[in-house]
Amino acid sequence: MKIEARLFWVSLAILAVIWGLRGFGLLTFFPGGVIWIVLLITIGLGVFALIQGTRRW
Repeated sequence: MKIEARLFWVSLAILAVIWGLRGFGLLTFFPGGVIWIVLLITIGLGVFALIQGTRRW
């Protein structure tokens, strides 16, 4: 697996854990803005990995 795809999956897992724990009330001190930033970074990494996957060289 390429490093770009691996970074995407790791950031997606981190986002899911943070979001899930905040939903259960364990990480209530996490502001919503931080979750949005992590979400945007995850989307950006996904787009970057997709673009890198279509390159021929």
